[in-house]
Amino acid sequence: MSIEQDSINRLLTLLKRQWQVENIQSMAGGMSAGMSLVSLKTPSGYRVRWVIRQLSVQTLALRPRAVKMEYDLLKIMSLHNLPVSKPVYVDEKGKIFGSPSFVMEYLPGAVDFSMDLGTNRPNKLAMLLTQIHKIDINEISQVQVPKLALTFSELCGEDPETPDEELNETLIRTALKRHWPPMTFNLPVLLHGDYWNGNILWNGGDISGVIDWEDAWIGEPLLDIAGTRVDLAYTFGLKLSEQFTQSYMAIRKVNLQSLPQWDLVAVLWLIRFINHDLNSWASFYHGYGRADVTASHIKTRINEFSELALNKLE
Repeated sequence: MSIEQDSINRLLTLLKRQWQVENIQSMAGGMSAGMSLVSLKTPSGYRVRWVIRQLSVQTLALRPRAVKMEYDLLKIMSLHNLPVSKPVYVDEKGKIFGSPSFVMEYLPGAVDFSMDLGTNRPNKLAMLLTQIHKIDINEISQVQVPKLALTFSELCGEDPETPDEELNETLIRTALKRHWPPMTFNLPVLLHGDYWNGNILWNGGDISGVIDWEDAWIGEPLLDIAGTRVDLAYTFGLKLSEQFTQSYMAIRKVNLQSLPQWDLVAVLWLIRFINHDLNSWASFYHGYGRADVTASHIKTRINEFSELALNKLE
């Protein structure tokens, strides 16, 4: 999905901005979206950067209104001074860019998987997540964020023909089914739905942005907590995973009684994403300077995390 300069010029005309397009370049947008960075110059010489986000066909098949939902969520969260991109324009029907897209301001910062942040990382992640979870869901009632499903098959998928036994998938599924559904003690909140270090931008030791909101839900806050916990556990260690949970609880109290079930749900989501290819997933981290994150490393730490959750179920 490439962006042509003529499309940008049409949008500038529509927005009545006498700006010049200086450069358009592709960005890493992952599997869920294509991303383009547009550099612009105002008549006074001030430079502006926009990001154009075009959701993939696969994402839109699952969530046809995801473009408008994400755009509207960013508007509301910007008003709450959360570190998100300020939205500029939504092209829900693809009339300008050829496919459902939206334009937002560029956020400074970068994804950071280094060990340099130390114990600062889980504390910052927890603080931001509590701010997201504190948003009044009545305020976003018109955004049409879907409610999180609670049936086992909807959350975890049907049992696969070839379960990932390296990561004990059958054991996890069997145990979860015995303890399903998780008891619901917490009020529903706005969930990011994919809150992990790959969707966090850092700048100077602080979080400068949280990105990729197409998987947002309304539901149990333990889903976001569990997803972050397993991400921290296999990337940075169980100690930082637990520190994140403690930091969250110090700011916003929730009932953690069902956390073992949600931890295992998060592991199943990760297993589905890895798709029997630990080597490829490990190589992703190598690009961020983490050669220590090998397939064996990931396997060992995920299994340690799962074992702790399974033990708490019994």
